[in-house]
Amino acid sequence: MIPAWQQVLAEAAAHLAQGGQLHIVDFGRMEQLPGVFKMVLAKWLGWFGVYPRAGLPAAARQRADAQGLTMSEHGLYHGYALHIVLRRPTAALPQAI
Repeated sequence: MIPAWQQVLAEAAAHLAQGGQLHIVDFGRMEQLPGVFKMVLAKWLGWFGVYPRAGLPAAARQRADAQGLTMSEHGLYHGYALHIVLRRPTAALPQAI
């Protein structure tokens, strides 16, 4: 839904505070949905400018690796959507002497 999604991903990830999380939902993959339902749903999403971003998981992984973030991803609702979470770890506490 965001035309310049790569730049938005880069900026949002760069500004995560320690312990912060960035949640991304990409609609439209639908790999596990029945064909006719998938076709109708894809057309409906297209009316609102919603198209799946095939490169999103790889771009998120690259951003996570470059900035020391962790990444998790999982499909929602039989592949209707993909949920990606980037997390910046919290600072390690100093060890007592």
